[in-house]
Amino acid sequence: AEVLQHDRSSCRFTVSQTIFKDGFARFRSADQVKGSPLAERLFSIEGVSGLIIQGSEITVTHQAAVDWRKIGPLVGQAIRA
Repeated sequence: AEVLQHDRSSCRFTVSQTIFKDGFARFRSADQVKGSPLAERLFSIEGVSGLIIQGSEITVTHQAAVDWRKIGPLVGQAIRA
């Protein structure tokens, strides 16, 4: 996981396989995630306010700057579920 230097409320997670092959998917609210099991799981984490999924990277944005050492394991669980 890599906290974005220009936006401490966002963190990029890289996984070993491609999740979204062509282009990217952006979710800005929980209402937009219906039909995407991964996005639904990530938005179920309290405070998550946005996602960008591209290739093998998932960028998670939280409502405010957070300690990603605490939130990161929850994100990892949601990705692996």
